[in-house]
Order: sequence, then structure tokens, then C-alpha cells
Amino acid sequence: MIITDDQKDFNETFPGTELPGDISMYTDRMKVIRITKDGNATLVRIYTVSDVLIPKEVIIRLEEILFKRIFRKVARGVRILDRYDLNTSYTPEKLFDAYRESLETELGRYFHKEYILYKKSDVFFRDNRLHIVMEKGFFSEQVSDDLKDYFNKLFLNRFFMDVPVVCEYSDSTAGRFDALKEHELNVRVDDIKKALEASVSDETSDETPDVSGESSAPEGEEKKDDKTPDIILGKDFEGEITPISEIDETSDRVIVCGMIRKIDTKPIKNEKTIIRLDITDFHDTITATVFMKNEDSDTLLKKISKGMFVKLSGKTEYNKFEQEVVIARIFAIKKSTDTREFRHDNAFEKREVRKEA
Repeated sequence: MIITDDQKDFNETFPGTELPGDISMYTDRMKVIRITKDGNATLVRIYTVSDVLIPKEVIIRLEEILFKRIFRKVARGVRILDRYDLNTSYTPEKLFDAYRESLETELGRYFHKEYILYKKSDVFFRDNRLHIVMEKGFFSEQVSDDLKDYFNKLFLNRFFMDVPVVCEYSDSTAGRFDALKEHELNVRVDDIKKALEASVSDETSDETPDVSGESSAPEGEEKKDDKTPDIILGKDFEGEITPISEIDETSDRVIVCGMIRKIDTKPIKNEKTIIRLDITDFHDTITATVFMKNEDSDTLLKKISKGMFVKLSGKTEYNKFEQEVVIARIFAIKKSTDTREFRHDNAFEKREVRKEA
């Protein structure tokens, strides 16, 4: 459920909230993008953006203050999803050095297994890649993908940087990781990157969305031979619409229908852009993400706008980093109609009849 999605200064969103000086010095530069609450009323999520790095310890203290003073009666906790629009002087390596203490705090608080492996590993930048060198063992093999996923999403979701992350063994007899080492250096960047390549960037993919409006459908959905002018992205599709409030970790592939509440774009390296859409069916809201080449993203953004009604086909996943279900991969988008139900005022007509009588 969306509580608010109007971007405002932090002090305007939470007026009268007195904060310690070592926190207010950061909130003065912070903007609140939106506030949501999950269906079980267990967690309030506050999405923010800032142009200065905020230590994770400050974010955690701010969460505790907001919960105690504002949200205690309506939720069981508050989570701030902080994102940053930093100046270009921050390279991934410089950012990692500046933010290392904060990411260790976050890992220790929310990602316990990943934190244990991180502390046992050697983590460093080389050739513009983040390398995680660990000892061979059952635990490292079980947890390494999760630690890699954390760093992928940290850089991409929080800092809008597409950073390759490579897991390696320090033992030359490591087995399957050594066999995959060269492959990972060139192909396995992260799950989000693979979604990007599969859905929009990999020209050899069978499910590459396009903005031409050409009509054919992904496997399992109805195909049409003619071109459909309503197609905005990808290929034509039909199927049962899933209410957003019913989407959970098990949903996998879904079709949703609703209004675009918000459009966020952010260019990343390799001439690509992240586009995030907040879609609402007026009962709940979900975020859908697509990664596109810059020229394709320009074409898409000309076809969509805030307040527009669309039908969207995509694949869901539980974003452990942000603790919510999202549509992580968009297959196709097409135009729709206003799905809201309006009550007809029969009382007005009865009043008019009585007046005439």
C-alpha cells in the first residue's frame, strides 16, 4: 500500500520531528521519494535519495526514531531504502572504500550468513571488478552466490552503478568455482545483469523486448499475426490479470493492469539505462524494472507517462535487498484503459425527480 509517493524534503515529509544534530545534518540533504506499507502492516518502507553518503549507522538510528515517534501504532518496524545521486568523482572503487564500514554494518544487521563469509574473505577491486576471494569449503559454496547478489544489488539499486562481481577461491584445487572463473569474468555479472541481457540487451535472446510494436508473444501466451498499435514494449500478450495485492514470492510470471504512478530513470555504464515504473491498481502498488540501451529507453519514455494506464507482463522476484516483491524483468507493456470503478450517484437523480414533482 502506498502511503505517499510525492517527492519532498525529509523535513517537509516529517515536520516537527526533532533529531540529534549528527542525524539532522544528513536529513537536511535527504528527499523522501515515497512511503509504502506491506499488506500485513508489518513494515513501513521509506524510500529516500541524497547527494551525500549517509553512514548506515545513522540510517538505522533514524529508522528507530521514526518508528518510535510516528509509526509504532501502524507497523512493527521501519526500513529506510536509501539511494544516492552522487557526483561523478565517485568511481566504484572509491565508493567501496568510503562506504565499506556502512556495508559491513548492514551485512552484520540484516545478512548474517553473508556477513560471516565476507569477514572470512578478501574483498578488493581489480580491473574495475569487485573480487571476493574466499577459502574452499561447503559454507563458501553455499553462501557465495548470496554475497555476490548483495554486492550486485548494493551498487545497482543504491548507487546506480553496474559493477561486475567475481567470486574466486584462494585454493587452486577449488573445483567448480575454478572451472567457472573465466566464465564468470566474462558472462556471470549478476542476476540483474542477466535479466537485462535476456530481456533487452542480448540480441540473440528470444524474449528481447522491442519498441517497434511488432506483435508476437512469449511462449505460453496468445500470439497474433497482425501489428498491434497498443503495444508499447515487447510482444503482444494475453492472459489472466493478477491483482497486485495477491502477488507474492511464489508468483513467478504475472500480468498486471493499472496506472503508472511514477517513472524513475537512471543511466548506468555501457550506454544503458534503468527504468523503474510504479504500477498501481488502486488497491496496491508494485515496482517493475527494465534495463535498456539508451536509444531504446528514449523511445520507450516517449511512449509512456505518469497517469497512463497500461497492462504489463513480467517475472517477479523477492528482492531480499529491499525486502519486497518486485517485477524484476518486464517482458512486454501495452496500453490499457482506466480500470477504476466509479459509483453512479442515483441519489442525485432521485433528488432531481422529487424537485420536478
